[in-house]
Amino acid sequence: MSATFVAVNLRAHIVNSGERWFLIVAGIFLLQLGLAVLLKLYFFTITV
Repeated sequence: MSATFVAVNLRAHIVNSGERWFLIVAGIFLLQLGLAVLLKLYFFTITV
């Protein structure tokens, strides 16, 4: 959800860069989604 919010908000600022805006927004979305999954795995799979 957060990744979608960030990508859509940045789209408005990046859309002036021409035809590459979709790739930039998709890259931002994937990077933030990957970071969220990585942090979730790191913090919530710790076994005590």
